[in-house]
Amino acid sequence: EIALVNPVAGVDGQISFLPNSRTEMGMMDIVYLNRGTLDGVEVGSPLHVYRKGFAASDSVSGGKRQVPDRVVADLIVVRSEPEASVAFVRHTEEELTRGDHFRSPE
Repeated sequence: EIALVNPVAGVDGQISFLPNSRTEMGMMDIVYLNRGTLDGVEVGSPLHVYRKGFAASDSVSGGKRQVPDRVVADLIVVRSEPEASVAFVRHTEEELTRGDHFRSPE
C-alpha cells in the first residue's frame, strides 16, 4: 500500500516510456515519467494526465472559444529517482501513450 502525499504544485512532464514494447497503456498499468525527486515528485504523489485544450469556433457568437485542458487519467507515483519516476495508472478514460502530458492536480 502506498499512502497519498500532498501534491507539489508546478510539476509538469510527459510519459517517457511504456514497458514491454507496448504502444498504449490503460487502467492498472505502469508508466514511466520524465520527472523525479529533483522536481518534487515522490512516492505517493498524485498526478493527472491531461489532453491540452484548443481554440474552437463558437457558432453562436461567431468567434473563437478556448476549450480547457481535459484530465483523462489519475496516476500515483510508486517509485521515484532523481530524474525519473514510475507511476501506477489508478483510473483512465482513454488509452495513454508515450508523450502524453501529466501535471500535479490543481
